[in-house]
Amino acid sequence: MLPASSFVRAAICATAFALCAPSVEARDPWVVFKDCRLVSQKSADADSFRVKADGKEYIFRLYFVDAPETDTEFPARVDEQARYFSLTPQQTIQLGNFAKRFTREKLNRPFTVRTCMQDAMGRSKMNRYYAFVETQEGDLAELLVTNGLARLHGSTATPLGLSSPERMWEKLQRLERAARQEKVGAWGASSGRLASVRRARSRNQVRILSPPSSIRRNWRRPPLAKPARPHHGRN
Repeated sequence: MLPASSFVRAAICATAFALCAPSVEARDPWVVFKDCRLVSQKSADADSFRVKADGKEYIFRLYFVDAPETDTEFPARVDEQARYFSLTPQQTIQLGNFAKRFTREKLNRPFTVRTCMQDAMGRSKMNRYYAFVETQEGDLAELLVTNGLARLHGSTATPLGLSSPERMWEKLQRLERAARQEKVGAWGASSGRLASVRRARSRNQVRILSPPSSIRRNWRRPPLAKPARPHHGRN
């Protein structure tokens, strides 16, 4: 994971370069796809998935976050994520599948994608692009971090309309600190639970990696803030 200072420098450099060079990674205009639909895909995970937008299908990868792997195909990556969350590799895989179900539930209604078609690499024959995804309950990356289902991960692209990449990064850091403190998602594993943030002080707690029905009860909405939305992985 990039340190915040390194991330900011990279983002600023990318923005400055875009102003004076005809060819950069995020070289296309930012476009907005509304009324998008999630397309079922076996290899999808919480931060990378196939979407139908304007009659075409795309694979998008969320900016700024990295959700746990859903299998052991990349053991080194699983180990890295496990260390970040202080989990075992097995717990990390379980968390990844839990996060995948969480994303699927948040995208079961039409959503909005904002992208500049920056290459996010990936294993699929289809191109994969970085994007911000706005669900009917808020920004998906923020929801994942808020619920302890993804870690922060740097990216060098800066979307139009985002006045400060540092401010966005700091917001995600605040959300992650809150999730740690309230032992949400991965951060509650050490105590054997996934705490409801809305009801964190009540008896309404479930075992970590509970079934999808409990996700609807136990998600936390990020605090309202100025619009700020915006990483590598599967597919």
